[in-house]
Amino acid sequence: MRVAIKFAYDGTYFHGYQRQPDVRTVEGEIIESLRRARIVDDVIGARFRSGSRTDKGVSAIGNVLAFDTDFSLDEIVPAHNAYSRNVWFHSIAEAEDDFNPRTAAGRWYRYHLRRRKNIDALSEATRVFVGEHDFRSFSRDKGDTHRTIDSVAVQQEGDFSVIDIKGRGFLWQMVRKMVSAMEQVEHGNLSLEEIERALQGEELALNPAPPEPLFLMDVSHDVEFRMNPTVLRGALQDLGTKLDTVILKTALFENVMREMQ
Repeated sequence: MRVAIKFAYDGTYFHGYQRQPDVRTVEGEIIESLRRARIVDDVIGARFRSGSRTDKGVSAIGNVLAFDTDFSLDEIVPAHNAYSRNVWFHSIAEAEDDFNPRTAAGRWYRYHLRRRKNIDALSEATRVFVGEHDFRSFSRDKGDTHRTIDSVAVQQEGDFSVIDIKGRGFLWQMVRKMVSAMEQVEHGNLSLEEIERALQGEELALNPAPPEPLFLMDVSHDVEFRMNPTVLRGALQDLGTKLDTVILKTALFENVMREMQ
């Protein structure tokens, strides 16, 4: 049986998503928990696949993975969660035999900023990113750097200004560099014309925004998941508490840097 899982994790506890020797990663934690719970013995034989590989410090609410198993479908979520730390399985579905979570219909990222008094200044920069562009200045990836952004939106949500970015695929550090560029436009340090030229292939030096306020909200597939709302609520509560601390630390760091300049 092939199963698809939606899961959340607190990226601040991990050295990134992908397995690495001698450091704790999200993927490594999941595989270890699956083995300890005897859900999966051999990840290669089980065709273990992940939907998205997030940067170090980035968290997720709706990432997706898939694997083959003979374990009871109803017991996979609680069995994994009993062994895992800082990673929560919350939704499950029996998938088609050829299901690969990498081939997603869409991905949704959300970046959290301190609440802006003038959100229009930040929103001004969103329009230039929509559509297909060359994102070579917005990533450390090599090779084909053309990607299509479906939408970028900024809104106030509680104590935060949030930037929602949606597209089918993203490059390494792409979202964080997009946010960095938007903030520079907001502060008057970068023009829309400079971003537009960069999106046509002209080189533009950008430092990525900090990873901790970034969340992978969802990876979309034509799969009907059964959600465990209790697990998801618990995960969101833990992530929300951590996010408040992260935003405060980021704000303090920014204030200190401005004073030093």
